[in-house]
Amino acid sequence: MRHFYACYRWLSVVLLLLISAGSCRAPVPTPEPGSEPPPPAGFWLTRPAPVAWADDLDRASLLQALQRSLAYARRLPPDKPLAFGDRQIPAATLRQTLETLEQILATATTPAALWQALQTHFEVVQSPGRDGQGEVLFTGYYEIELEGSLTPSPQFPYPLYKRPPEFGNAGGPASSERYYTRQEIDGAGKLRRRGLELLWLRNPVDGFFLHVQGSGQIRLPNGRVQRVAYAGSNGHPYYSLGRMLLDEGRVPREGMSMQSLRRYVQSHPEETARLLQRNPRYIFFRQVEHGPQGNLGLLLVPGRSIATDQTLFPAGGVAFVQFQQPVLNAQGEITAWRPASRLVFNHDTGSAITGPGRVDLFWGNGAVAEMAAGHMQHTGALFFLLSKRAGVGG
Repeated sequence: MRHFYACYRWLSVVLLLLISAGSCRAPVPTPEPGSEPPPPAGFWLTRPAPVAWADDLDRASLLQALQRSLAYARRLPPDKPLAFGDRQIPAATLRQTLETLEQILATATTPAALWQALQTHFEVVQSPGRDGQGEVLFTGYYEIELEGSLTPSPQFPYPLYKRPPEFGNAGGPASSERYYTRQEIDGAGKLRRRGLELLWLRNPVDGFFLHVQGSGQIRLPNGRVQRVAYAGSNGHPYYSLGRMLLDEGRVPREGMSMQSLRRYVQSHPEETARLLQRNPRYIFFRQVEHGPQGNLGLLLVPGRSIATDQTLFPAGGVAFVQFQQPVLNAQGEITAWRPASRLVFNHDTGSAITGPGRVDLFWGNGAVAEMAAGHMQHTGALFFLLSKRAGVGG
């Protein structure tokens, strides 16, 4: 089992950047999409007071995530516009920013040298968050592991669908017409007998949580593992199962987690259809050889890849985050939460990750990743880095 939040040996001492940050607070419930206030005028916050920053992960994962962002940036037309708050930057600026960081990491051999280089070469700007003061809600996701089959059977009767051909090459319906909802697909069987079944799972609960995570490993009866990745959605809005159970008083707020949601649904089979179909959004999948992959087609790096609203934050961009991460005991139980901070890369997005006050951190796979991702709901701070040669706003 991999331990994704091992101490960052190379950058073990504090890095100072001339920006202040909001402190992490107690867990809070996931807000409904669209509930965050609109970004304030000017979008980015400025913080004159200095604050100590440290990176708590290993250098190898940092370089790996950086190289994946660079591979993406180098494929883009230089003048392609990318979101940067209420402005846009050309893809050439993203590439310049990442290449500057690459050069710094190759030459800065001490934490002090790295600190000086970051100050010299980057503008560091803070997201206004969901409150206009920098408060960002951090949640987690992971690569779920399930059992399934390439053929239907009484043991595996539930289909996992690939993207319908009418979607074309887009991630959603090719036209503006309303596409089938989850109830119409799973309940009324609107996609049956069209040859769209990719795999078969044990039950719709497994399928629902695979939809939420967006990628997974499916262990087949012969022991082989088939990876699947996001291939598109039906275009309907996301509705939170957790929000519904909270509103109905079925799960206590203090006990809210992905694990508690799954236990509730599994222990109330008579309510399964109603609960799951309340969320009309539906995800389609494709088989992949390597994974997990984010929406940019890049392999995600545990602890280094994040999902944000890419209509606000640059796809592939580099950021610095401060948040809370769990401390687990030998039994895999969370015993405490402690501050964490590191450089991360904007490799993914999600239907529930909207506005300037949301970040989803990718944890990897396995029991530790599942536990951490399922319980992570804390506030923190999000900062993006941009080459000073380009200037904020491009």
